[in-house]
Amino acid sequence: MSWLLPENRKLRHLEGISLRNVSSVKPSGRLRRQTIDDESLPTTLTSPAKLLAQRDLAKLEHSKSSSDLRASSMSDAGLEVSNGSVSSPKKSPRQAMRRRSTLNWMDEPPNVRQKLLQDVVSERRPDTFFSLHRTGADPKEDPIYISEVKEKSMNPDFRYLDLSEFRPLSRDDSLVIRIWSRMEASQILTLLVEAKVHLPSLVRIGRTLDTFYHPLGDNAIVFHMTDGAYASISDLPDVESVMSSVHAQPPTPKSATLPPRETSSFDALMKLKDLAECIEDAERTRSQVTQQIETLIQKNRVENHEIAEATHKRASLKSVRGSLDKTRRAAEKLKEDKSIRRGNLEHRRGAIGTQETALQTGEAKLRASVADLDQKRSQQAQLKAKVTGQMRRIAQDILDVFPIDPIDQYPLCFTIRSHFLPNAKGFEQDRTDFQPASSEDATAAALGYVVQILLMLEANLMIPLPYMPTPCGSTSTIFDPLSSAHELGMSTSSSASNYHLGSYFLHSPQSGPDESEFKARIAGPPTPATHPFRTFPLYQHSAPAKRFRWAIYLLNRDIEELMQQSGIRVMDPRNTLANLKFLLTVLASGKGDMPGRKLGVIRGLHGR
Repeated sequence: MSWLLPENRKLRHLEGISLRNVSSVKPSGRLRRQTIDDESLPTTLTSPAKLLAQRDLAKLEHSKSSSDLRASSMSDAGLEVSNGSVSSPKKSPRQAMRRRSTLNWMDEPPNVRQKLLQDVVSERRPDTFFSLHRTGADPKEDPIYISEVKEKSMNPDFRYLDLSEFRPLSRDDSLVIRIWSRMEASQILTLLVEAKVHLPSLVRIGRTLDTFYHPLGDNAIVFHMTDGAYASISDLPDVESVMSSVHAQPPTPKSATLPPRETSSFDALMKLKDLAECIEDAERTRSQVTQQIETLIQKNRVENHEIAEATHKRASLKSVRGSLDKTRRAAEKLKEDKSIRRGNLEHRRGAIGTQETALQTGEAKLRASVADLDQKRSQQAQLKAKVTGQMRRIAQDILDVFPIDPIDQYPLCFTIRSHFLPNAKGFEQDRTDFQPASSEDATAAALGYVVQILLMLEANLMIPLPYMPTPCGSTSTIFDPLSSAHELGMSTSSSASNYHLGSYFLHSPQSGPDESEFKARIAGPPTPATHPFRTFPLYQHSAPAKRFRWAIYLLNRDIEELMQQSGIRVMDPRNTLANLKFLLTVLASGKGDMPGRKLGVIRGLHGR
């Protein structure tokens, strides 16, 4: 990961904060270059005999004083320290110093000493947390972030944070950090450090703190950015040894330039006889400070309550305004939907009115039609009865004009107008049935009568015949438009085509048609004029026997079609006159008297 430029460091790049060397004791402005002990006293004997005695002594003794015997009065007296020895005064005479013994608890029992040492250690391990504030904000304003509490730690590492969601604060490059501490024996929070941090002014000390081995100052704050760890220049004792790229000298601490202030006089300190009294005095001081803090908190509690209440009301007002805007938008949308639905409703009402009018008209017509339905049904029944009666009369008239009589001693053999017509089996070459003999002329005349009867039945029953016969007396014919060339026994070879062309020329009424005209006629629908080879004779004179038998077959098929359409079951379609006699008998049968024929005159002859 690349380093961030100083001017690009923003709050959104801050990921965590750590503290090092937490201490509630303010550092002294005077630098110490040697051990604080009795050897610093001017009156200490430094003879060669004492040096030899100290060299031979192997036991390490404790110092009899825990205070700094090298007071500031040494500089006032004109003493100079050089290589561990004290020179003679320059201007004023030497003043004797009185050594105080404040470690009287060295003779105390071990449990007391252990308790005192634990108290000393506990003072260096407070509970700490930090809060981040906006630069230039009101001190009473709420912080933008509050960390968790780290208990009993001199070097706490706080949980990582994410400030990218605090917009537009995430684009700022400065903040105010406040370090709060609390001792174990006290529940009062104390502001330990308050610092205004400018992120571009920080110094990068490494990728992580694990690789940083240089010492840091007291209450040093380490900032964890996205590209590494940063610290303030004032927290680095020796900047040149830490970062060689930084050429500026570290700033001089402000405490070194301030004049020393006396907190207590020497006589007042001497009145404290022992450490117990010091502890009691510290406890009384702590109680007083605690009482002052409690008084200050109680005094500001009303104001804090009002501020919190105002903040809560402000948030409630913002929420109410947001809800109001949302409700207004929803109301406007509902109004639009209402207007649209009202227009649709009006359109539907108009359509419903139109449909209701049409429905009323249809109901009126339906009632009128229902009223006329019975009358129409009765008229239909009467008309059907009349049609059936007229069909009975027509069938009876046909039987009277063309009588079909059976022949005695010959079953299923009939004559029509005294002309015998054999069944279809009688025209076969190897027939075995028992039928009387018949002539070709009588057979042709009988077939002509049958053709006339079929045409009359077709016209009156309104049943189309599949094979249309052409009446011409004893030379009648029948046309087959349905059968295929294979069924008719025709071939597709050239010789067969020439044969049929020749037969067409022989049977065509016109003389000398050319071949193109014949092919044009063949391309259209089959008709007797364009397809003469589909016309079969109902006579035996100069006609092939095969084509005559096929004509008899087609004629029986027409009779079978009329019987099936009339609801009559066909037993054997080869019995031509028997089936025709049965059909006419059924059509002529019925209940009631036979209706008479309606008499009429020709309009042209009406006036004569």
